[in-house]
Amino acid sequence: MSIFAWLLVVALAACAAPDAVGALASTAPRKSAPFQTRNLIENHQKGLKLRVSTTSIDTSGQYVTVSWSGVEDPADTDMVAMYLADRDPSETWPMKYIWTSTVPNAQRRGAGQYFFQVYNYYEPIKFVFLRGAFGDKFIAATSENITSTNPQQPTQVKLAFTEDPSEMRVTWLTQYEGNPIIRYGLSKKDLSLSVTANVSTYTPADLCDAPANSTGWKEPGTINSGVMTGLEPNTRYYYVVGDEGEGPSSKVTSFISAPTPEDTVHLLALADLGQYNEDGSRNFAYWYQYYEPADEFYAIDTMQYTMMHMILAAVNNEAEQDGTVVTYPALHMEARTGKYHSAWHNGDVSYARGAEWQWDTYGHQIEPVTSRIPTMYTMGNHEYDDPNAYDSRFSTSVDSGGECGVVQQKRAPMPTVTERDMFYSINHGPIHFLQLNTEANFEPGSAQHDFAVADLAAVNRSVTPWVVVGFHRMMYTDSYYGFTPTSSQVVAADMRAAFEDLFFEYGVDMTWQGHLHNYQRTCPVYNNTCVDYDDEGVARGPIHVTMGHNGFMLTPFYQPEAPNAFDGQPTFASFGYCRAEVNRTHFNLQMLDSLRMELRDEFVLYKPEGWQLDREANLQVMASVTPVPFPMLIPISGWGAVVEKIFPLLAMQDLAGALEAFGPSTNIWKVLNGKFRDLEGPFMLKTVNTIIDFVDARLNATILEVLANGALPAPAEDIMASYDFVASAWKGRIASLISSEVLAISAVARTVREGSPACDAARFPGPEIAAAVLLECIRAGHGHDAVIHPRQCPAFLELLGPRCLALRGDPGPGRAGVGAPAPTLVHLEAHAVPRPLQPAPCALPGLRCLHLTACPAGVAQLLPALRALPGLRCLRLDAANDALVCAAVRACPGLASLHLAGSGSVTGRSVQALCHGAALAAAGRGDEAWPPLQLTTLSLARTGVGAGELKMLCALRTLRTLDARGIRGSAAALVPLGALLGLTQVQTGVLASSAAGAQLVMGGRLDCTCSREAEPRSAAVRKAACVLAWALVGIPWALREQAPPGFVLAVDDDLGSSGHERETKRRRRLAP
Repeated sequence: MSIFAWLLVVALAACAAPDAVGALASTAPRKSAPFQTRNLIENHQKGLKLRVSTTSIDTSGQYVTVSWSGVEDPADTDMVAMYLADRDPSETWPMKYIWTSTVPNAQRRGAGQYFFQVYNYYEPIKFVFLRGAFGDKFIAATSENITSTNPQQPTQVKLAFTEDPSEMRVTWLTQYEGNPIIRYGLSKKDLSLSVTANVSTYTPADLCDAPANSTGWKEPGTINSGVMTGLEPNTRYYYVVGDEGEGPSSKVTSFISAPTPEDTVHLLALADLGQYNEDGSRNFAYWYQYYEPADEFYAIDTMQYTMMHMILAAVNNEAEQDGTVVTYPALHMEARTGKYHSAWHNGDVSYARGAEWQWDTYGHQIEPVTSRIPTMYTMGNHEYDDPNAYDSRFSTSVDSGGECGVVQQKRAPMPTVTERDMFYSINHGPIHFLQLNTEANFEPGSAQHDFAVADLAAVNRSVTPWVVVGFHRMMYTDSYYGFTPTSSQVVAADMRAAFEDLFFEYGVDMTWQGHLHNYQRTCPVYNNTCVDYDDEGVARGPIHVTMGHNGFMLTPFYQPEAPNAFDGQPTFASFGYCRAEVNRTHFNLQMLDSLRMELRDEFVLYKPEGWQLDREANLQVMASVTPVPFPMLIPISGWGAVVEKIFPLLAMQDLAGALEAFGPSTNIWKVLNGKFRDLEGPFMLKTVNTIIDFVDARLNATILEVLANGALPAPAEDIMASYDFVASAWKGRIASLISSEVLAISAVARTVREGSPACDAARFPGPEIAAAVLLECIRAGHGHDAVIHPRQCPAFLELLGPRCLALRGDPGPGRAGVGAPAPTLVHLEAHAVPRPLQPAPCALPGLRCLHLTACPAGVAQLLPALRALPGLRCLRLDAANDALVCAAVRACPGLASLHLAGSGSVTGRSVQALCHGAALAAAGRGDEAWPPLQLTTLSLARTGVGAGELKMLCALRTLRTLDARGIRGSAAALVPLGALLGLTQVQTGVLASSAAGAQLVMGGRLDCTCSREAEPRSAAVRKAACVLAWALVGIPWALREQAPPGFVLAVDDDLGSSGHERETKRRRRLAP
């Protein structure tokens, strides 16, 4: 859309501003989306053609080309959407859609095409071309229907444990009921065991509310589910699913059966993952019906669209699923290693929320994981919450879109207590897992609470020394959301009241939860008091780990003041996931950044062999703890009112200011209107602070009352106090956390995508973020040269060395490491389907030149880091010593260029190391094997190396360039360098440091004198300088014609008191 077009739209919207503000006075009704009945009349336009490249797909996930032509007066609001073919588009939602304006040249030509990915939805689908204004769309063209030629292809395969560790359940979907069978065995060629699967499905009558049973309904197909039995523990089995006879079958896949308590167990831990359209199209989400500021649905690349998504970043964490695009490739990579025993997903699984086809999208995208790794689920608010849900504790929440837990339990059956009581527990190796449903009643006296009490009391800690409790909502949280019954802080307080004493008494080790879309963990805690570890190193209380950062829009909604349990603990607003390695004595949990495949947090819990639960001791600790109060919160409804209602009005009043702050030329506009978006912590901070700055410059209580026209839900002063409270959090602690060394590393994603060719990390705050940005910039291929400043150097070397080894699976001394595949960097390219790069080691083979400026590091830090740079050819150490030079020689046998200029601590011992490792060993360094160097360039200017020691360089027959400026000693000592006739360039000073001048002698045959009083630009002095310079490299002036072709000699033109006080260098080619 042109800038004038969207300015006109904004201006027109401003005319309706009083009505929009009036909504502040009462709860707004559901908004009409652009796809409702009143918007979708049939009005086919003559000449407009919508075609598909095929009317059938052979494989689920196949791409179909959808093309259109003959569009008269193309508009920014034109859309192509996919619908269920047998449903009236006025009575259902679109399954996915695009704005045609995002297709290159489509607006100019009135024609274009897009590649849509189509799954086997077990119903035919079609595409429609939608035209019309934002609130009055109509169907202008319809494509032919597309069906599947392979309706019985097994899809969405999922493994799960049952109550019996010798069993494994496998569930998959087909279109029709057939004769489903599972074949399995101990090798791909021996699937001699088999079991028949049961079939089931569900209907709209099984669901409890709209839209799941109405506008979002889609036939699920046939759900096939069977149980493999008689499995040996901790054993790899192979299996295939399909129809008995000649029907299609799945690929042969393998899994590891349930481990024993003596085995080491590998796990993945997830929450709030979701799904996305790999073809880059958009999902229709239920929140469009509730979104108020825009009242209608606006096209991409408009001010309304941009402002809507700015507001969603500030107040609504249920809008977009941006992180899934990087987390899925990371999880697929983990699954391919074949080492994981299980995965645990604690709620908010698909985020379909009543749009049932989005469960199919999720099922296909997660299948590479769930078909290899048994995956255990718990209910989240977006699977369960509805006033009609069974035993629901949230009477007003409609977050599941009417699914009420039925869809998830049908598609991925868990060993729950009953089909309706969706909580359970199982033993898994040395761990006992208790999985609870925070969306159902859990207060003391409820069925769920009684189950938890009985379950924990019955755990045999001699068999399973570790206990992990999984649920969706947080028991401890750092969120500023409080006061309403469903808010994070209120539910957390309810959970502590119900479970904290129970968990502490029975020695629960960890809770895993999601809901808040970030990563945080507490200290070992009771009553908001850190109880730390006992004398044996055993945690005295549970650690509560929030891991809701898998894929959905992040929520760095931290309080202005940290709760005591989180003070000083890791907090990350970047997309990722967790993994664990567990044995009877160690529980190692890691959090990985899925964009950069970088280890971001790790901790290890320990129990000595033979540890036993001491409930009495735990009760004594509970009695001795003095509770620490939680920080005071205030209602934040005023924040929402200002951001959602007043911010758009202020933007409409000051379009010039809005243009400058978040218009088309800004990064905010470009990112929010992009196909695949980076919405990690730094971008969210920038976006929300842009809103705050824009509002702060234009709003106070008086103006608020004028804009609201007397329709405020609370006094203006209270609304402004609420707004100021949240704004202070964003400007204060949130900004500090995101920008700190701990969290600001998440800015790497944006930096990598910008592709700064200089890979300059100096402009980033904090040494760790700067070093990490530099690493990722190099890894993404944007730079081959790196300059590391002193404040960044230790972090850079740490990231390259020990942390790189940790990612590779090398635990190092004293660590219970977790093995991992070679990490990859998932690089998102704008306007293209994202793809993972080829797996690469943690090392940076693409880095060619490294410059460490006065790096405060020793050999212990430098050596492992340099080993991670196999492609390094050029190294510059500005403050080196002999030990560092020796380390470089050992670690980098491929070095071609070494610059040590200005390193006064470099002596002849370094020259020994460069020329021959044996010489260094003979000098007391042992008999280590030193790799032969092929140096072509060496700078020893102003080092502690003496001129007499340079004669050892004769052993470096590959040397072509030498910088020997400022070398102490007589020129006569340099004569042996004449043997190095391979030299093609020499830099050397021609004066000694004597204030009176110096006499330079070569073999007694040449005697020239230059003094400091001489005019530098005197031709005679220049000639003398050149003569002496040639003499220094062993070639008499009279024989200069014999110099190698292309020989370049650089001399110092500065004839100051020392001959090298200035760094100014002037080079000239000396003609024969």
